[in-house]
Amino acid sequence: MIEERNHRELPPLIFDSDDERKFQNFVQSRIKLHAYFRLIRDEQIDVARHRRQLVLKYRAQ
Repeated sequence: MIEERNHRELPPLIFDSDDERKFQNFVQSRIKLHAYFRLIRDEQIDVARHRRQLVLKYRAQ
């Protein structure tokens, strides 16, 4: 049999404007971070592609 545990009632969640602003800032920072990492990845892909082209070019000579 499962024992009953003492459950305290949680206060109702109240979002004030400060919480909303903090949340929006968090979301915006996450979006910027994802965009930044996408730029880095694209740059790495471009560098790798360029390096591969150079290797093929010099092998052909």
